[in-house]
Formats: sequence, structure tokens, C-alpha cells
Amino acid sequence: MGKNKVAILCIILSMLLVSACQSNVEKPITITVEYPSPTEFYKRYGHAFEQKSSFISIQVIPEADQSSPADLRYMDNLSAYKKLSDSGELLNLEPFIKQDPDAWKNISPFMFDSLKMISGDRLYGLAPTFSSYAIYYNKDMFAKYKIPFPKNQSTWKDIFDLATRFPLQTDDGEPLYGFKPNYYENVGISLIMRWGQTEGLRFIDPETLKIQMNTPAWKAIWSRTIDALRSGRIYKQTQQTEGTMSLDPIYTGNAAMVLQSQVAAYNFDINRNFEGGKAINWDMVTVPVDPRKPEYSDYYRIEEIYGISAASERQEAAWELLKWMMQGGAVTSTEINHGLPARTELIAAVKGHDLSPLTMLKASPSNHNPYESVHYDIINALKNVGNQIVEDVIANKLTIEEALIQIDEKGQQAVDAAAIEVSNSVENNGSE
Repeated sequence: MGKNKVAILCIILSMLLVSACQSNVEKPITITVEYPSPTEFYKRYGHAFEQKSSFISIQVIPEADQSSPADLRYMDNLSAYKKLSDSGELLNLEPFIKQDPDAWKNISPFMFDSLKMISGDRLYGLAPTFSSYAIYYNKDMFAKYKIPFPKNQSTWKDIFDLATRFPLQTDDGEPLYGFKPNYYENVGISLIMRWGQTEGLRFIDPETLKIQMNTPAWKAIWSRTIDALRSGRIYKQTQQTEGTMSLDPIYTGNAAMVLQSQVAAYNFDINRNFEGGKAINWDMVTVPVDPRKPEYSDYYRIEEIYGISAASERQEAAWELLKWMMQGGAVTSTEINHGLPARTELIAAVKGHDLSPLTMLKASPSNHNPYESVHYDIINALKNVGNQIVEDVIANKLTIEEALIQIDEKGQQAVDAAAIEVSNSVENNGSE
């Protein structure tokens, strides 16, 4: 065979190989996605992705069968993510990311750090959204009473010190609060627990479920929080009456500061149009921090994590979907209730306001969120007992020393009883 014929044959073979590879890549394929609501997933991601991709279609499975897991797994909290990553059911995603590292420079490092911290410094999942919190404050109210504005990286003590400088009433005789926390029940004990959590303290051992509050560090937090609560400047009303709706006091001019999620930043203009709503000249600063680690926050929340099944035969296609979700493929300004986009440049702006307090702090490496390690029914049982003890201290029926002894005794009884109920419930559900 002549050289020319050999060359032509080689060219033809090369073209056939390229054609075969291309047809293989773009062969229609269906990937399965685990997500509680197929309708919601298609609305948020699925329809837009299928319009963009000419050869990948999506089938959403509300609950994946363990024997044949979905290609793209969904986890609604860090505990579920840790469980799946520890069990080896998820694919390490770092090799995919290293293929195009520049595409990931615009993703919040908080997301990577939070996930890697609990999975052996490897990345088995990605979160397209996250929630964050901030202190929102009424600038005009601070100016009126000549009180300095709160600052980024304030401590809980700083916030309470500012809150207690406000009067108890507005000029119109309406109640005025220096600070409203983001709790709607058991406010007193929840604030105490949250202050301690911010400073790295545990109020319960997640392994033994033993109460751990009768210590000097906790006593100091109890003392300072009780003083603030007793002043009447901390808003601690509980659930609203059924059938009624009232605006948060920050929107009505009855609170100087509130702690709320990112949603609040987008609600000031909306709520001024509701009954009782006012035009508020507002600003925001970071959540309270641990004074020993002021650059960190443990207020970030990840409640939407996706990982690729290690058993999947369609890993490349699943990665295409996940990468698109992470780059904000379907993010719109109406999505704010689902959280902030991990691609932080896509965070919807609020005219005239710097939203960086929502993202400027690093993820705390020692997050002691009790709900990640202890069943919520157990913690809530402790709060129900603990809040009455707090109210008794405010009313001078108990000293703080007596309160801590009661938390040890009555609180432990409530925890033990709740733990038995939780255990029985798990056993009954498992036997059905």
C-alpha cells in the first residue's frame, strides 16, 4: 500500500474515532436526582438545566432506594452529609474541581471549608446555597438617643450593653426594645444557650446527654443575660396568637436591633407597605462573635447539599448538573428564601446597603451547634424546663447559683425522659 493511501486511511480512522467519541459524549442520557419534591427541584433547577443541555435529562426521585441510589444524592444538613461521606457512598469531587480551578474561585470559601471540616478534609458534596445571619439596626433610633452604632464583630456583651441603653417606650408611649433575638419561644434560655455556643461552650454532652451548665463560664453568661432580660429591653414575646399576624418590631420602629437571616435585608422595603410598617433607615453588622476568635462565625447554615453517588454509572453527567447548579445557573432574586447563592457575586443587591456582614466572617472550625448532634426533642425538653428557671431568676425567686443547680436536676430529668421517648419512637418506626 502506497504512503498516500496509508495517510488517507489514517485520516479516515481518526475521523471515525473522533466521531465515535463525540457521539458517545452527546448520547442522550437520563440521570436520577434525589430530592424531596420533584416539582420544586424542576422549578428551581431541572427545567432550566434540561433547556440548556441537549442530551442530559433529569428524573427526580423523592427518596432514593438504598439498593440503587440516585446519581446525585441530596442531604438536608451537615449530619446527613457526614454520614454518607463517612460510609464511602459519595464520590470525592476534588478531581473534578481541579479540571477547571478558575471556575471555582468565585464560590464562597465558607462553603468549601464547612464541608471539608467534617469529612476528613476531602470534598464529597457541594452546597449551591447557604443561609447567614446579621444584626440589623435602626440608624435613626440610635442617633435619636445618641447611642453609638453597633460594629462588625461585636460580642454578645457588646450587643446587650447597647440594647439596655434605650428607653422602655417611644415618644408615642409604645413599647421600645433595644434588641430582638431570632427566637419565638423559650427566649431567655435560648439566648443563654446561644451566647455560650458562640463562645465554644457546650450545655449538654452529645454522647452521654449530661447537662454541663453549672460552671463559672456558664454562670457569667447567665448573669449578664439575666441582667439584660430583667431590664425589659430584650424582646421576648412568644408565639403570636393563632390567626393574627404582626410585623417584626424592627419594621414598625419598635426595636433598635434584631438578629435575623439574610431574608430580612430584602424585607424592609416590602414591609413598609403593610399595616404598622414604617420606612426604616437601617444598616447591618455581623452576628455576635467569640471575642477570642472574632474573625469566625458559627451562624452559617447549610441545608442543601448534593453529592455524586460512588456507585453511579453516570458520574460525568451528574457532575455537569452539579457544576451548573453551583455556578448559579438558575439563581434569581426570588430565590432568597432558599438561601444565598454560594457564588456570592450573584447575591442580589439591596440599593444603598452593604450586605458583606452576611459573608465576611469565616466558618467556625469548632461549631458546637447542638441540633447537629442531639435530637431536637431532647434539646427542646431542656429548653422548656430551663426557660421557667430563667423566668424565676428574673422574678428574683431564684439566685443564679440555685438556678444552675435546678438546671442540673430538673433539666437532666427532662432530658432523660425525652431521650427515652426518642429511643422508643425510633424503635417503633424501625419495627413498622
